[in-house]
Amino acid sequence: MNEVTVAMFVDGVEISRKDYENEQIADRIINSVNQEMVESGKGYIKWKKVMDN
Repeated sequence: MNEVTVAMFVDGVEISRKDYENEQIADRIINSVNQEMVESGKGYIKWKKVMDN
């Protein structure tokens, strides 16, 4: 298991941070949220994978 932490940024400000079980789950969530944002006319959210060791 490769846990990954993902931070969400809006206008350069971190607004949330979440841990996911692995990279595939994180990517699915990111794509899903970005799709919803685009469909509602809000544009993309910037995401960054944060490495916690």
